[in-house]
Amino acid sequence: MITSIEKAALAINELKKTAADEVDRDKLPYRPSSEVLISGGPNRVVVRDAGSYMEFPGGGIEEGESPIEAAAREVLEETGIKVENLKKIKRIKFDWPAGWIKNTYDKKMYEKFRGKDVHLFTGEIGSIGRPTSKEGDAWNGVPMLPVKGVIEKLTKPQKDPNRTKYNLERAAELSLM
Repeated sequence: MITSIEKAALAINELKKTAADEVDRDKLPYRPSSEVLISGGPNRVVVRDAGSYMEFPGGGIEEGESPIEAAAREVLEETGIKVENLKKIKRIKFDWPAGWIKNTYDKKMYEKFRGKDVHLFTGEIGSIGRPTSKEGDAWNGVPMLPVKGVIEKLTKPQKDPNRTKYNLERAAELSLM
């Protein structure tokens, strides 16, 4: 008899098996996205601590949308913040590792894209209202954490060297805020 833990492990392994495994991942495009480092006041930044990673507001750029428009839209959808003074500071591309898939949404993205092409912005809080997301990715409140603690977490090595590099680039930008 298979235990529930064994069933869960089998389900995760099935998620990791994708049509993209049979494709040359180097030929897949990057998913265009925007992410915003928002000042939450002196020495504080709007960020969600998701345990194994730090999540800044942001997401995919829709067809016909500019990176800055996507940044403002995603921040409003996820946090309810109307962000002001958006300034593009960097563009970062990184590949997703094979073990990255955690759910069916990740699987769909992994089959379609090789990784992310992130347009990184800084911004400030203009006003805070209710999140407008209809995708179920709205944040519960607006967490503002100390920049120093976020940098410490971002600079810890990850299993995936691409994630480590991505985090180090975000930490370097945070240190300038």
